[in-house]
Amino acid sequence: MFSEIRRRLTLQYAAMMAFFLLTFVLVCFLGVTYLTTTELNQSLRLLAREEAEEQAAIYQHKGMLEGNSEQTKLPDEDFGGQLFYYVFDRQGTLMNSLEPGTAIRQAVLERIAERRLAEGKTDRYDFRLANGHHRTVIITVRPILDGQKPIGFLYIGMDVSTQYRLLRNVFFILVGLVFVFLLLAGGAANFMAGRAIIPIKQSFQRQRDFVADASHELRTPLSVLLASVDAIKMDGENKISDFSRQVFADMKDEIQKMSKIVTDLLTLARADVGALCLMRENFDFRPEAERIIRSVQPLAAAKEISLELDSPESAPVYADRERLGQLLMILLDNAIKYTPAGGKAAVHIELSEYEAGGDLIVKVEDTGIGIDVEYQNRIFERFYRADKVRSRAIGGNGLGLAIAQWIVKEHRGTIKVESQPEKGTTFTVVIPALQGE
Repeated sequence: MFSEIRRRLTLQYAAMMAFFLLTFVLVCFLGVTYLTTTELNQSLRLLAREEAEEQAAIYQHKGMLEGNSEQTKLPDEDFGGQLFYYVFDRQGTLMNSLEPGTAIRQAVLERIAERRLAEGKTDRYDFRLANGHHRTVIITVRPILDGQKPIGFLYIGMDVSTQYRLLRNVFFILVGLVFVFLLLAGGAANFMAGRAIIPIKQSFQRQRDFVADASHELRTPLSVLLASVDAIKMDGENKISDFSRQVFADMKDEIQKMSKIVTDLLTLARADVGALCLMRENFDFRPEAERIIRSVQPLAAAKEISLELDSPESAPVYADRERLGQLLMILLDNAIKYTPAGGKAAVHIELSEYEAGGDLIVKVEDTGIGIDVEYQNRIFERFYRADKVRSRAIGGNGLGLAIAQWIVKEHRGTIKVESQPEKGTTFTVVIPALQGE
């Protein structure tokens, strides 16, 4: 139990740390990316303005834009911040250029030819090269003005592949560091959770020891009381009034109830410390089920509840005969207690793929008061009652289903409940039916 609590605390802490760290990394990365992009765009627009003013000054001096029949071409090396530009006159004739490398030259010209670039804004383009690499460029356009008269256009761009690649690398490094810190934090959380649980484990252990000791010590005096009551009632020489006989009968009932509670508490206390071991054997579960049904028949008859058994001719299983019988007794006892007079309870036994080493499936159905959905996940907790007033009136102590769940888990099986208020309840138990040697 405490191992599960420790594991859950560690996972919750690790999940919380992962969320905050990843959120922090993402916010930082987006912030740095935004600032870097803004700085690059502003730098490019500033260069575009200066170059456009220089081209306008040349026009005013020469009466025409500076031309160059042999456009300058940049090398194909991937240098961060590599600039390129194209100067066109009003008719769209290329007058001057500093062209990018051949790897992205054609793609850049196609973007310029589309004439979709907005003046004064910067657009980013990602190109995939033939060798599988990626290149990122930013381009802006600015008119070349003679006073207020446009005389041409300047397209200027910058290869920012290195800058964006650096940002991606930084992001992956940060994510890697997050996982490293998570491993360290997870280890620290596991250690601290273990330290924090120590006092709780000690307190729980003391409580469990007290329950075990008290249950053990109470069994003897209760047995003596029960034997004494029986001895008094059987003593023929004593003249006991009818009232006294009724008192002794009530005393016997209460002693038996207390004895059952003490026995259940002792069973759970021993189960907690692993002192109970299953005595597995090969046996047919059908005769055992018939015996249990016969033993609870008087209880059912007193409330006019019909009991039914639906089972194959043989239901072989490798399990603890006594514990499996106890499990069925608990489920049938609950079915009878919580079913109104005139109702019905049924036991269904099935074998699932038995020849391949399948399962023994036991279903106990009733037409009782049912259990609300909100309570169904808690009915296996010790001393839990969905309806405390009704449970006390009926006589339940809230330990039976906890013992049933322990029996099922010890057999590596499962138990689940399906119920609707005022319509009935079905408990389904699945036990691996593998045969022993």
